[in-house]
Amino acid sequence: MNRWPRTPARTGLLLALLVRCASAAMAADAPAGEGRAALRAQIERRYQADVEACQTRFAVNACVQEARTARQQALQPLQDEEIAESQAEREQRAVQSRHRLRQKAQDQALLEAQRRSAALMAPPPASIPEAAPAARAASREARAVPDVEKQRSEAEAAAARRAQDQKERLEKAEAHRRQVLQRLQDRALHKPLAPPLPPASAASAPR
Repeated sequence: MNRWPRTPARTGLLLALLVRCASAAMAADAPAGEGRAALRAQIERRYQADVEACQTRFAVNACVQEARTARQQALQPLQDEEIAESQAEREQRAVQSRHRLRQKAQDQALLEAQRRSAALMAPPPASIPEAAPAARAASREARAVPDVEKQRSEAEAAAARRAQDQKERLEKAEAHRRQVLQRLQDRALHKPLAPPLPPASAASAPR
């Protein structure tokens, strides 16, 4: 008689140990992805067999839950390996990206240095008179371009003059108004008073 009956929990522990051993053995013989896929398929088949065996027991739900826990324990090493492999791939891509950027910057710096060296080593123009027409044309274009800053200064000066003229006209009008008002006040002060009217009793006495 078997003293140690097989249970999903014991099966899960055995599968977890087998997964770790199989992963180490397959690392040198097959790609990691293919090895994990084969182990995952084996774990799923074992899980289905445990669930079918649980149907013959009294506590079916507890047995199925135990089988599910065993499957999770067996799959955990595979999931850990996948996470570690994914992290390693991301780090490798980051290193490669930094290497490409550094190499690109070095290439650009080298190209710029070559351009500067070629410019310094270039011989002077063969004949200066050939460049004179171009210089004269550039000078004419420069003279033809209006001086924007000068135009702006002239416009501001004209606006200031107009404002000053307006102010002076208003001051003159105010001064003229005050003079007229002063003359009216002076005329009212120096105007002679009218003679008094005769008394009312003398005007109405009988003759």
